[in-house]
Amino acid sequence: MTLRTLLTVWIILILATALTAALPHWGGRMLVAAALGLMILKNALIADVFMGLRRAPAFWRVLIQLYTPAVALMVLWLLG
Repeated sequence: MTLRTLLTVWIILILATALTAALPHWGGRMLVAAALGLMILKNALIADVFMGLRRAPAFWRVLIQLYTPAVALMVLWLLG
């Protein structure tokens, strides 16, 4: 992993976090869906780049990548 890749992903994560923090100020119906979508994006980037799951066995990569969407679906289900 190159330093440039790490910095690029880190900047994307910072921007996604700032966007998540700004979402409540915009409001709207899609607020929760947008926040959960950003959460899934951030999970994928962290798992692939910083945790090194890009080269991990398929079982672990799939397990980690499906964890966040599963949590997002549970949150949407609970909010009804």
